[in-house]
Amino acid sequence: MAAAQVAGDSVRPPVIRGIELNRQEIFDSAEANHWVERLVNGLHFRTRAQVIQRELLFRVGKPYDSVLVAESARNLRALGIFRDVRIDSVPADSGGVGMRVTTRDGWTTRVGGRLRTVGNEVAIGFSFLEDNFLGTASRAGVSFSSDPVRTTFALEASQPRFLGSNVGVGARWEDRSDGTVLRGRVIRPFYSVTDARGFSIIADYRDETVYQYLDGIDEPVDTLDHVMGAIRTTAAWAVSRGKRRYTRVGALAQVVRDNYQPAADSGPIPQTVTAAFGAFLESSRVRYIARTGFQTFSRTEDIDLSTTLTTGVYAAPAFFGYDTAGIGLFAALRLGAPFRNGFILLNGISDGLINAEGVDSGGTVLATTVAWNPDSNSQLVWHGSAGWLTDPAPGYEFDLGLTSGPRAFGVHSFTGNRAFFTTAEARRLIWPNVFGVVSVGVAAYVDYGGAWWSGSPERTGTDVGLGLRIAQTRSSQGIVSRVDLSWRFANDAVGSGWVVSLGRGFVFSLNAQRPAR
Repeated sequence: MAAAQVAGDSVRPPVIRGIELNRQEIFDSAEANHWVERLVNGLHFRTRAQVIQRELLFRVGKPYDSVLVAESARNLRALGIFRDVRIDSVPADSGGVGMRVTTRDGWTTRVGGRLRTVGNEVAIGFSFLEDNFLGTASRAGVSFSSDPVRTTFALEASQPRFLGSNVGVGARWEDRSDGTVLRGRVIRPFYSVTDARGFSIIADYRDETVYQYLDGIDEPVDTLDHVMGAIRTTAAWAVSRGKRRYTRVGALAQVVRDNYQPAADSGPIPQTVTAAFGAFLESSRVRYIARTGFQTFSRTEDIDLSTTLTTGVYAAPAFFGYDTAGIGLFAALRLGAPFRNGFILLNGISDGLINAEGVDSGGTVLATTVAWNPDSNSQLVWHGSAGWLTDPAPGYEFDLGLTSGPRAFGVHSFTGNRAFFTTAEARRLIWPNVFGVVSVGVAAYVDYGGAWWSGSPERTGTDVGLGLRIAQTRSSQGIVSRVDLSWRFANDAVGSGWVVSLGRGFVFSLNAQRPAR
């Protein structure tokens, strides 16, 4: 890193004299010494220079700013198309510094299958997804999935900066065995802490069947037809912005049709349209840390440990379609702190629609994660979460099993409006580089959690086990895949025994989030 220039008693940052892009292939020139590596490079479209340039927040002729350099590296990594990003400064001949941006492309074409199993329950998927179409950071894909509930054929496409603008677009269409789902978005995010404005427009349409489950039984106790159409929009402006903190104010509005009807009814589904509008305030002291070996084995990952508080209010008046006028309140809090070779993150969300009779609907979810790397090849991680919901819409209750929660329990093992989950895992990287494309490790873990309806007995499950951890070193994602052998302890619905389960990533979400379909 070039030193700052000294003038009198003050220290001036050096001026940026030039920016050099070093765009490397999946296998660089020193590695591509076999026809297989050369073939992989030949099949891959290297990321275009303008894709990299548009994410850089520093400019030629401007003073060097380490905060903007770090944000630029995060922006590039957030694209999800690189296996490594480095931004360095070097002395320039004319004084000042030159910036060297090195990106190493990852393999972004995902062709193949996805398999998650718990005992004899299987969720499979086949997909063709390209995250860096023609080197433009665009996503395009087609997929098919099947689980114990439904089969789904889907098409999706997205571009983070449509036609070179600051606005991203995306769409997804799902043709399900029990209905149709459409989702589209137009979004202009805040690209940096000092960015002045952002907005989003999201449209959803669902014509589907909703199944409700109880007491760990995988046969639904109720089946509903559901039609939903919604347009939601937000816009926000920075009223205070610095290099490491900001305060933003925003406005929000939505128009929603959301109707349910028992599947046995043959009549038309009712049409009820509601609207709401409101405002929010968000304040943050921004802090990120770069860590290796959290969700991946070898990637640099940006962990958001910012202290961020978001609060908001919205009006739901009767003349906008509600049975009873109400006021909605919502809040989100995120707190994080690093420690030697690790971090702790706490976050929570809460919302509620309040009318004259009290809380009409709402919920609170809290989550905590602690991760520690005692050395470069080891990791210990603990996660805990809990949630409470009031009158959730059908299909939006907690639902643990098969894909999240205790990994040795099947689909819909734990459902309800109360839930908690805690897990601990110790992981060790054994073979960092097998044939130059795969990393392999082992893990030991314990899960404990459950969900139930308020007023009913608590339903929980526990498992312990050992597993393999496998990651593709040349993939742009690098997320670790799991092959686990668990001992499941008996509960009121299933007996004890050994269970093999497969999956990808952690069995929890790092961020607190409400249930969604």
